[in-house]
Amino acid sequence: MNKKKIAAIMSAVNSYIKAGQECAAAPMLPTPPSIWGADGRRQMMSMRNLWQMRIIKKAG
Repeated sequence: MNKKKIAAIMSAVNSYIKAGQECAAAPMLPTPPSIWGADGRRQMMSMRNLWQMRIIKKAG
């Protein structure tokens, strides 16, 4: 292979590795909680509570 091609490939690989290390070192910012997700969880808990109340009334 041509020495220029090998040098270009090595440079590209090194810059790729360096970019990956910089991304890994960057702090991860937490995502804000979703209003839709919170409402969905509240709805599911409400339905579970209703089912539990029905089961308790039938069993008691």
